[in-house]
Amino acid sequence: MSQSGIMSQSGIMSHTVLQCIEQGDIEALRRLLLQGVGIISKEDSPLTYAVQCKQIHVVQLLLIAGSDPNERCGAPLISAAEDGDVKIAELLWKAGAHLDIMDNAPCRIATQNGNTEFIRWIEAKLS
Repeated sequence: MSQSGIMSQSGIMSHTVLQCIEQGDIEALRRLLLQGVGIISKEDSPLTYAVQCKQIHVVQLLLIAGSDPNERCGAPLISAAEDGDVKIAELLWKAGAHLDIMDNAPCRIATQNGNTEFIRWIEAKLS
């Protein structure tokens, strides 16, 4: 897969990619990946953006395509913790996300945001 990824030459996600992620357009994103575009970015993170947009199927596709669940100091899992999204967190964890990244930042953030279901989930995984 290309190191330039689904980005412009500057390393920033293109408008088309942003739309695919926001709209959960798996087929369009899959076509881009099949055309040989990659998923690495210098500035932006398609995976973290998909988590923030709560597009679980896009997250799954990006993980299958090789996105690193620990990129940018665990930003994808931290984003899931902010929203209390256990389903996406489970996908990230199964793909190798470190639950205790950045001194347990996901658990701390979930606690600050009152996301009790997420807190129970992560504590069960860490025990």
